[in-house]
Amino acid sequence: MELLEDSAPDIIFLDNNLPDGLGWDMVPYIFSTYPGVKLNLISAYHPTSTLFEMKNLKIWEKPLDFRSIENYL
Repeated sequence: MELLEDSAPDIIFLDNNLPDGLGWDMVPYIFSTYPGVKLNLISAYHPTSTLFEMKNLKIWEKPLDFRSIENYL
């Protein structure tokens, strides 16, 4: 999260298999702080909450296929 504050990126790729387990919990904070960001979450777990049905949110399920990312960008 410190890196976000330092750089304010346009696109974020966030792997949710984090030691602190906060990846999914940070989605509302990221969008409220950086409303125009395109957030890409990488995870083997896909939540069903409507919170994650947002225009600037893409959930990539593991294993990640880098060709899919190239086509997406």
